[in-house]
Amino acid sequence: MERKSESVIARFPEVERVFGRLGTPESATDPMGVHLADTFVILKKDRGVWPVMENGRRRTKSEVYEAIKAAIEKEVPGQEVVENQPIEMRFAEILEGSRADVTLRVYGPDLSVLIDLLDRSSAVLKKVPGTKDAEMDALTALRKSPVLRAQPDYGAIARYGLDIRRVNGLLEAAMAGREVGSFYEQQWRFPILLRVKESHREDADTIKSLPVGIDGGSIPLNKVVKFESQDEVTTIAHHYGQRYAACIPLAMTGGVFSLALRGIPLSVSASVGFIALMGIAILNGMVLVTFFNQLREKGRTPEQAAKEGSLTRLRPVAMMALVAGLGFVPMALNTGIGAEVQRPLATVVIGGLVASTLLTLIVLPVLYAWIGRWKGNPS
Repeated sequence: MERKSESVIARFPEVERVFGRLGTPESATDPMGVHLADTFVILKKDRGVWPVMENGRRRTKSEVYEAIKAAIEKEVPGQEVVENQPIEMRFAEILEGSRADVTLRVYGPDLSVLIDLLDRSSAVLKKVPGTKDAEMDALTALRKSPVLRAQPDYGAIARYGLDIRRVNGLLEAAMAGREVGSFYEQQWRFPILLRVKESHREDADTIKSLPVGIDGGSIPLNKVVKFESQDEVTTIAHHYGQRYAACIPLAMTGGVFSLALRGIPLSVSASVGFIALMGIAILNGMVLVTFFNQLREKGRTPEQAAKEGSLTRLRPVAMMALVAGLGFVPMALNTGIGAEVQRPLATVVIGGLVASTLLTLIVLPVLYAWIGRWKGNPS
């Protein structure tokens, strides 16, 4: 689809060249999925060579995009086409987690209600003056997709004298593939997978008719497996989970005070330090709250879970903060080349870890006990 789209785009006379990047990079700096592509369209800089349309004028860049989008939707349907600029897109992803200029997020535990609200919100947003387009985010939007569900019929399996592992193995080999050997090329090893052809895997009737071997012959798979096609939620994104939120403010407070104490202004380097600090603080909070919940499942009250959990997890939390903090001490005391970048970052992390560790071990258990007593169940 990407190749076809690029060939469609290349036909426009305003386009100098076009290329794409498909899938997930090896580094963890890009949140793209394996099914997403960045298509870079380089327009001719000299607009004087752009063709004149029937109305006697040349198209604007926005009009060129709309024409490209219409052509792609007509000739290569089934895609979500979004206009953006490379640098703008990256900063939007970093700051907001989405490529859109404005993002609407709906929070809640009920997936069916969330999907309904998203559909209704999209219809409302498209009517807002100034809105060019309103779409579901390709990375994080809650989505439903058609799924072929296979449920073994244990009664039929027993009647035919089959082993459930044989049925499961057939489904696994047909859909996911089974490794039957390896291919070696110099020092690289590539697995050889045996599975049903993709066109057949997408055909439910073919899957249902796969032969299952029995004594004296074979039977079709649908004799021992019940197949059902239904829409199920296939994409779920989380943003600032509730139990992660009681730790970040505590860490941020220590980072701010440490900068003020050393007389270091807030800078890009210090901001990066806050990002690293939040990650460590979230991890500390996860260690505590997860253990609190485990104690609650064993019958402890919120107060007992908070007290016992804090004492038990004191050493792991303290050691985690101590190891991370000591690693930044040389950077915080550095006076050589690069000190102007290293000192703010290290100062934020060290100060934030000290405050976060102390306050997390005191404030978080108190809040957990209070909220748990108020709600009457695990946080």
